[in-house]
Amino acid sequence: MTARIPTRGGVQHVMHPDLHQPTFSQWYTSTALINTVETLLGCDKDELQMELFNLLINPESHNFALRWHRDDISGDVTSEQERQALDAWKPHGIQWNTALYDDACLFVVPGSHKVPRTPEQRLHSEGPDAPTDPLEMPGAIRVSLRPGESVFYNSNILHCAAYDCQAPRATLHASMGNVAGGTVRARNVLQHGLSWMKEPQFNDGLDPRGKAMLGRLLQLYHAAGDVGYSLSG
Repeated sequence: MTARIPTRGGVQHVMHPDLHQPTFSQWYTSTALINTVETLLGCDKDELQMELFNLLINPESHNFALRWHRDDISGDVTSEQERQALDAWKPHGIQWNTALYDDACLFVVPGSHKVPRTPEQRLHSEGPDAPTDPLEMPGAIRVSLRPGESVFYNSNILHCAAYDCQAPRATLHASMGNVAGGTVRARNVLQHGLSWMKEPQFNDGLDPRGKAMLGRLLQLYHAAGDVGYSLSG
């Protein structure tokens, strides 16, 4: 089985057929969810491609926090490089969290997916001495979800997470793309190791809409080649 359970943070690849849990792929391709993504991306259903689907959880042994980051732009780029990367990363994909328990782990800086960090924001997202309190980041807000609520966002927004081991967490965490994103979006998706999606067992378990979305992702998979990794360290 290649669905992976890291030491902290979550369970990857929850649509993997070895888990024998078709509910995940059924929800991912459900009409209500597809209609929402279609509206937010401003595209048609036949342009949507399947991407990532994980489950975010809390460890029971210790608290921990993720640093402020953008998912596909390294924190050590210059302001001009950051601006160019943000401009290239047009709204061709979306990411979302759907809480199964009360969830207040996510912090974001609204609007930061459109503009480079300010000098003060850079101080809070670079180097080993960056402050660890998420709310010290200029412009930051905490995103609180009740069970069943979702938040949709651009994955290159400045964001981080703080995990409290005393608070149960099980949050569906997924992304979906528009084929117009092409190779600009390829690295953010394919770096996570999706070769299992090429297996007939996975395709056979999908409904017609899911098969079509998977087909569009596999076209990107074969066209992109070696995509490398977005972040290091």
